Amino acid sequence: MSQRTDKLTNALLGQAVTLARLEAGEQQRITHRLLPLWSRLRTQVAVDDPTAPPTLPERLRRVKALVVLATQLTTEAFGAIAATHQAVRQDIADWVHHETQRVLQTIGEAALFTRTLTQQALTRVVDAALVFGAPIRDWWARQAATVQQQVGDRLRQGVLQEQPLPRLLQEVDAVQATTTRNTDTLTHGSLASAQQATMTALTEANSARLDGVAWITTLDSRACPRCIALSGQSWTLDHEPLHGSRAWPGEPPLHGLCRCILLALPQGETVPRDQTFDHWLRQQPEAEQRAILGPGRFVLWKAGKLKLSRLVDQHHRALTLEQLRSESAA
Repeated sequence: MSQRTDKLTNALLGQAVTLARLEAGEQQRITHRLLPLWSRLRTQVAVDDPTAPPTLPERLRRVKALVVLATQLTTEAFGAIAATHQAVRQDIADWVHHETQRVLQTIGEAALFTRTLTQQALTRVVDAALVFGAPIRDWWARQAATVQQQVGDRLRQGVLQEQPLPRLLQEVDAVQATTTRNTDTLTHGSLASAQQATMTALTEANSARLDGVAWITTLDSRACPRCIALSGQSWTLDHEPLHGSRAWPGEPPLHGLCRCILLALPQGETVPRDQTFDHWLRQQPEAEQRAILGPGRFVLWKAGKLKLSRLVDQHHRALTLEQLRSESAA
């Protein structure tokens, strides 16, 4: 194998580092955009104090009014996020498109992607890029509905349990913490899908010079069994397995924390061995290997009875330790 694919992999991973910084900035922006919502809601719960009325029906009426306020605030906040976030996705796609051309020129591979995408084509790519199976605008609307439901449920439950006002305020804080985690996950998935959709469109536009694509897993202890199993697997552009790979799993991200990417494979090239998870794992201390795989999987892998590509079934679902032991004994 030549050094071409190795250079391409390193260049793409360098691109991913920059994208991670951009992602962190967008996550912070969204969190900041929601702060007035939580401040207003918390203040109003304290002012209206649904624990104060002497009867349950009166307390529940106050909760109902607070839920109406939460609906108004979340609809406005997440609507604004949806509008500005789409522009950020477009910016990511534009950057990936131009940066890919620059990187290829830098490493002497400009001839690999001679066909580029028009601005209109890039816009269509981003608009069509789904996030975990749905348009990102739908996800923001779902987040608004989830916050409304959680605020209502927690306040009503607190009133029914005769909890004091400080406890109700803690419930609002808990909804805020959950929402921050959810929006961070959505932001990651949204920008990752925009990146991957752009790379896929570029790859398809230049298919004549390529054999297919390969799965590149982030080489660290945070990788999950599904992503570990796919490391180094490759497929044609029609998603047919190459070199004994598993069935096509769909494009990354596979899940909320997925950091995998697809690498375009020039004709005659394969994935560099030192970019596979198996190779990386063998370079780690035994304690780290055990921590990543878990004690049972580690024993099977160390004994040569488990290939990392077999950590999942044919549908890319992680196998249990019992299933893996059964397979290794067969």
